[in-house]
Amino acid sequence: MAVTLTRAQLAVSLRIVAAEDATIPAGQAAVLDRVLAAATAAVNEYAPLAPTAVQNEAAVRLASRLYDQAGSEGRGGNPMFLSGAAHLLSRHRVRGVTTPSVAEVSR
Repeated sequence: MAVTLTRAQLAVSLRIVAAEDATIPAGQAAVLDRVLAAATAAVNEYAPLAPTAVQNEAAVRLASRLYDQAGSEGRGGNPMFLSGAAHLLSRHRVRGVTTPSVAEVSR
């Protein structure tokens, strides 16, 4: 399970455009790509086993927070928690699991 959100879907969710087939303003496309990449990576790392729909919603929430902060010094705090994405993913987060080191596996 992974985030399947597209730039066009994110632009609609953030109300940048009205429909997925609408043209995204030139300056916004690059910002949306960066924000979507960061949100996707964070959500996939935080709760890789969460259902896709839950991951997509969490990515929208986190991307929205990051988009609002783009180009500024930010408002401080952890955007994963302040956006509500962490709460949404909390049921699906894997805790207390460690991966074996290469040395342990090769024994």
